[in-house]
Amino acid sequence: FMAFSSALGAAPLFSLPWIILFGSFLTGGLFIILVANLLTNLKLGNGLSILIAANSAIGLLPKLPALFGALSSPTGLIFVAVLAGVVLLAWYVQTGVRRIPIRDDTTMTIHTQPIKLSYTGVNAIMIAGMIVAAIQGVLPNISGVGSQVLLGCIVAVMMVITTYAMLKPKEMAQKSQGKTIRFLGIDLPAEKYLSKFILTTALLGAALTVVVILVPSLLSSQFGFSPAKIFEGSSLLLLISGIVEMATNARSSIAVSMQERLAREPQLKIR
Repeated sequence: FMAFSSALGAAPLFSLPWIILFGSFLTGGLFIILVANLLTNLKLGNGLSILIAANSAIGLLPKLPALFGALSSPTGLIFVAVLAGVVLLAWYVQTGVRRIPIRDDTTMTIHTQPIKLSYTGVNAIMIAGMIVAAIQGVLPNISGVGSQVLLGCIVAVMMVITTYAMLKPKEMAQKSQGKTIRFLGIDLPAEKYLSKFILTTALLGAALTVVVILVPSLLSSQFGFSPAKIFEGSSLLLLISGIVEMATNARSSIAVSMQERLAREPQLKIR
């Protein structure tokens, strides 16, 4: 994006090079949208997320030998173990769910309210990346760890905002009147504390995301572990969120197909 912006800005407006650059960018974007729609129609998940995850995976594969080469030293083993922990943490951020038990005091029934650590997927990372690229165009001194800190902060803010937009804590609190939350053996009024549980869960997901984004950059810049450059936290989140979305949609498609099959064949029994 930055390279395209620089090249387009260097070409005279509406000149032949400018028209070719702009046309190629527009055509490439339309082609990507077409392929993404085809993947979405195949019920593999969000097509754009799949393409982004595939691009991240393709970028990582040629650089894996450098990571395996670091296993020859004890220090390298420690750093590789830390990177493996970052990968697991990124997976947890994308799949983690906090389940809040809520009891209805009138019917004495209990149900759980699921709250995901992240509701953003790849969108927040993409938008944050474009914002950081635009800021770097104005302030080129922001680079390296500084750019990753800025990226992490923007993603964290967007995650909290998205969680509140998706769950609407005030509405949930109003619907929870007369209900209680069992927490550490104490019954808390749901209408008062449910929004706080949502906020703490959103902040936890945002904080873990910042850790995922920052750790590879810190390993690379502060400790001189160059293989960490190939595992940028944003790329890991893009890759894992795409995989998680594909897996979720695959499970949903299988469940829907099974329900349709059972509806067509009522005599079929699952053993």
